[in-house]
Amino acid sequence: MFSRVIAFFVCLIAVLLPFRLRIVFAEFVGWVVQLFYGTYYGIINFILKELKKAEEEGKHGGE
Repeated sequence: MFSRVIAFFVCLIAVLLPFRLRIVFAEFVGWVVQLFYGTYYGIINFILKELKKAEEEGKHGGE
């Protein structure tokens, strides 16, 4: 539901903008989406690496 509201809001802004500003707005939205995706990917990758490290330390520490 929340994603639909965001999409509707973004599309509403894009419709109201003139053509050239719409292109700049699309570029901006693309950069924002890439930023969120990169942040999400980095955090998940970090968590997985730390979990793997903790798992390996747990296996070797018990011996």
